[in-house]
Amino acid sequence: MTSPMTTPSASPTTSPRSGTAASVIKQVFERKPGAKGLGPSLKLALTALCALFLAACPFGQGSEAVTRPEFNQLSGRVTNLEDMVISQRAGAAGPVGPGTPAFPGTPPAPQAAPKPTGSERSRYNQALSLLKAKKYAQAESAFRAFLTDFPNGTLSPNARYWLGESLYARGDFQGALTEFRQGARDYPQSGKAPDCLLKMAYSQSKLGDAPGAMESLRVLLESYPSSNSAQMVKSGRASFPK
Repeated sequence: MTSPMTTPSASPTTSPRSGTAASVIKQVFERKPGAKGLGPSLKLALTALCALFLAACPFGQGSEAVTRPEFNQLSGRVTNLEDMVISQRAGAAGPVGPGTPAFPGTPPAPQAAPKPTGSERSRYNQALSLLKAKKYAQAESAFRAFLTDFPNGTLSPNARYWLGESLYARGDFQGALTEFRQGARDYPQSGKAPDCLLKMAYSQSKLGDAPGAMESLRVLLESYPSSNSAQMVKSGRASFPK
């Protein structure tokens, strides 16, 4: 006759919430507050880790109890795995700073260009050099920055005229007309005023505004009859674009 099987008494180190593999996995997820909010891939990894650990655990006869040290070891490995995933995600995203997109797929925020420095003369020469090198867009930016910093400088009339030229050279005749008109209006005593009026007529002609071009030439000839621009018109050297 076989003796009746006796149930072994629980070890003092046994977890009060011990049980099957599924129950241990449940305990791990309950013990980790952030686990319920994890993505499916990380949950799957945690479940696999629990299953592998339980497969290697020694069980008592007729029991699937997992001791508390084993449970703590499992929980610690889960924590390490979770921290590793979080660290990898943070590393892939990179630090968020000026010009860095805060979310994947968003374009970087434009960074402000460094504020130009230098004297009025040096800044003017730098902008003019860009224009002579046919870097018209950069010249436009340089002349606009110059006029912002030196609105009443001795070279401001020239800067306004060359700003108009940087736009005219790129075919922006409306923008050029605006700058030439402002140059003639704001600096009527400047030597660049008649040049602005002549280039106003050129821009208006390009825009198909023949009456406007004729009016600009009339003001030029009446207000600045001795200027080089007026002489060009009188001699026929100022050929107007078709």
